[in-house]
Amino acid sequence: MTTKKTTTKKKPKSLWETLSQIDCSEHIEKKGGFNYLSWAWAWGMLMEHCPDATFDNELNADGYPCFLDANGYGMVRVTLCIGKICHCENFPVLDYRNKAIQNPDSFAVNTALKRCLVKCMAYFGLGHYIYAGEDLPPQEAVPFDRDEAIKAIKANQDAR
Repeated sequence: MTTKKTTTKKKPKSLWETLSQIDCSEHIEKKGGFNYLSWAWAWGMLMEHCPDATFDNELNADGYPCFLDANGYGMVRVTLCIGKICHCENFPVLDYRNKAIQNPDSFAVNTALKRCLVKCMAYFGLGHYIYAGEDLPPQEAVPFDRDEAIKAIKANQDAR
């Protein structure tokens, strides 16, 4: 008698599911009371999972990667693409206190570009929980029960 082996095909994890589960905590730096994920570590981890990822720093009309408003405050813009999905983010040029600065120098602009790039990575899931104020990524997704949510909303409204 021959037994036929059956295999259950697992649904592949989405990019979000993969990247959002990565524990970045040992690479978080604290500066001025704020948490930062090292851009070099984040890029390395992204390349490990998504070697086709690319990014662009948008340039102004003079070919410089910083846009100044009427008062001289700077803003940078980065676009990160993984496969056919792209996320674009704007980020202010900030000082060490996280305050916008006028007429930023190239070091401040470069720092803003790297922080903007990491923020784009969070849109894909990598380090997302840091921006939500959490210390570690969620370990298990809680299933959403639509009926239970509707009951809870109605019970809350009835209680008013």
